[in-house]
Amino acid sequence: MMQPRDLTQSADTSLPFALDYATMRQRFLAAARAAGAALSEHIHPLHGPDGKTIATDVAMIGQADAPKLMVMISGTHGVEGAYGSACQTAWLAQKANWALPDDTAVLMIHLINPWGTAWSRRVNEDNVDLNRNFIDWTARPPENPRLCRTALGLGCARLGWAGRIAADDALAEQTQAKGQTAMS
Repeated sequence: MMQPRDLTQSADTSLPFALDYATMRQRFLAAARAAGAALSEHIHPLHGPDGKTIATDVAMIGQADAPKLMVMISGTHGVEGAYGSACQTAWLAQKANWALPDDTAVLMIHLINPWGTAWSRRVNEDNVDLNRNFIDWTARPPENPRLCRTALGLGCARLGWAGRIAADDALAEQTQAKGQTAMS
């Protein structure tokens, strides 16, 4: 019987993605440098489980003042950081010295939740899910009249079959009246 390999500490570059924070960071930085990206690092105040420094790295390809900017973020949910990191690294590695049009730039934020990635946690060090808890709850939530008009179509699980049909009809009516862009 074949024993499973422990890949959590592997620096094997033949693997499609790294499973440990240090290897993810090392691979991303190497690919960003090879692609000619300008790099900056944002050191986290806490350390990883190995006691080493953790950081969010930012790679910029193109002019900083370009009117067209594509932003790619990985590691919002730290435990999912390996997949986003692999995508960013693979994209960067496709070309050395990317040549973008003057009006276009790419900004890559690598492992925006480095603590969650290093510790294999969905949340950050304060137990905050960065994808869910981004509203300042000390202030009044922002008004969203479109959501109020389409709320019927969003709570369908408790409506049952007839309610679902009514919700779909209401959503289709609002989309027809306001357009798809207004409903997105």
